[in-house]
Amino acid sequence: MSKLKTPTQRSLDRHSRLSSVIEIPNLQHITRHIDEAAAIQIENCVGFVQVPVGIAGPLRINGADTEGEYHAPLATCEPTLVASCSRGCKAFNACGGLQFEVLNEAMSRAPMFLFASPGHAIAFTRAIPSFRYDFARWAESTSRYVRLQELNASIIGSSVHLYCSYFCGSAAGQNMVSKATQTIKAVQNSPESPVFITVQSHN
Repeated sequence: MSKLKTPTQRSLDRHSRLSSVIEIPNLQHITRHIDEAAAIQIENCVGFVQVPVGIAGPLRINGADTEGEYHAPLATCEPTLVASCSRGCKAFNACGGLQFEVLNEAMSRAPMFLFASPGHAIAFTRAIPSFRYDFARWAESTSRYVRLQELNASIIGSSVHLYCSYFCGSAAGQNMVSKATQTIKAVQNSPESPVFITVQSHN
């Protein structure tokens, strides 16, 4: 049995395979030794690059849940960017700092369904309250954190765009809400025979 390869060896093998089919730029400053970052999961990983990090700030922030002065690390190769951000922070501080309130917290998706006629689209929209509870149960079964907040519809011709708004706890929730919204496909069994088109449309 061959010895298991290290992350660095796998990275080198991957770089070699990719180089045989595509032209990879000559990255002179790439780091190949990535054993210490084996837990990082990205596709076609061939190494790391080093980017200078500067500290900008302080910025005075006043909010319901936090109050104080904060510094921010900025990874950049652009001269004066950190200094420019720090000057902006200084201007805000001179005015008392930033005051903010979070009025709403949500992540949304807008799946689209296509129908045989506008009449079918209207009938489906009127039936939404009847399956809202079931959809919330399906969606929330995909995650410990995601919670359905709103379910509204817009009719455009023979299509219906559903606006699904979720609370995702402390997560940004992009993948979480996409997975949750996929469960809406179950309504394709409804009498109006909707055809699921996409999990995200511009309604």
